[in-house]
Amino acid sequence: MPACTEVVVSVAPRLLSDTLRLALQAASFEVVQPVPEQSVHASLAIVTGPRPPWIRCRCVLELPGPDEPSSSMAWLEVDGRRGAVEIRSVHSVLEVLARLGRRGPRWAPADPATAPFDDVLSAAQVGAGWAVSELYRRFNPTLTRYLRSHVTNEAEDLASDTWLAIAGGLPRFSGRERAFRGWAFAIADIQIRGNYRNVERRRTKPWAANLLADHPADIDVAADAVRNLPPDAAIAELTRSLPPDMAEVVRLRVIATLTASETGKIMGRGEGAVRVLRLAAETPPQAD
Repeated sequence: MPACTEVVVSVAPRLLSDTLRLALQAASFEVVQPVPEQSVHASLAIVTGPRPPWIRCRCVLELPGPDEPSSSMAWLEVDGRRGAVEIRSVHSVLEVLARLGRRGPRWAPADPATAPFDDVLSAAQVGAGWAVSELYRRFNPTLTRYLRSHVTNEAEDLASDTWLAIAGGLPRFSGRERAFRGWAFAIADIQIRGNYRNVERRRTKPWAANLLADHPADIDVAADAVRNLPPDAAIAELTRSLPPDMAEVVRLRVIATLTASETGKIMGRGEGAVRVLRLAAETPPQAD
């Protein structure tokens, strides 16, 4: 049962009010019937338009009023602090309340870069702009590198499409940071496959092979390439002559830093197969 169990509903029109009451009761909330002009206290209130002064709740969700029927933006106020949230349906209302119960609302911290991932994700899922920006700051560099290792010229466009898909799926995502990373790269992989189907593949310009000629034969090729060459050129050189499956394993394991299990889920292969492909990619060819 959600932590915010008592909800005051003061909503117009009547049809919307009745629909909300039924949905809240089905979700195990206790709906409190307000009496106009009499003070009422509860965990949370849902109102249309500005909150009436006789409703005294710590959390208030202000839905668009009757004069704003086409608006999907609402205001969520907690302890006197307000933030905009997007509300498109009764289900959206329930999602906001459920997140309030699980974690509480997430307002922008003094330094978003130091905020725990779970807090950033929670805020992003209820439409906090600072949190979506922070997810982008943390994950976009490696996502773009991964995309660029596949398609040089379209990488930025595919990154934009990837983030649009991520933003659309955020309210339904459930998991911790590793799961989010794997989910984001799975979406990027879908964008790449779509690009291959729609346009001719543009290959990255090969990096001069003689730059690796002096390296000893027993090095870890992936780690050494990333360490000693510009990142995009290193990955391009490393994957240029590999079979597609091996190249994709290197991209997901080296650029995305995904585990063998996470890589296997994206590629549709078992964890053991991924490890074998990674080992084969990093094993120097034996001289005849």
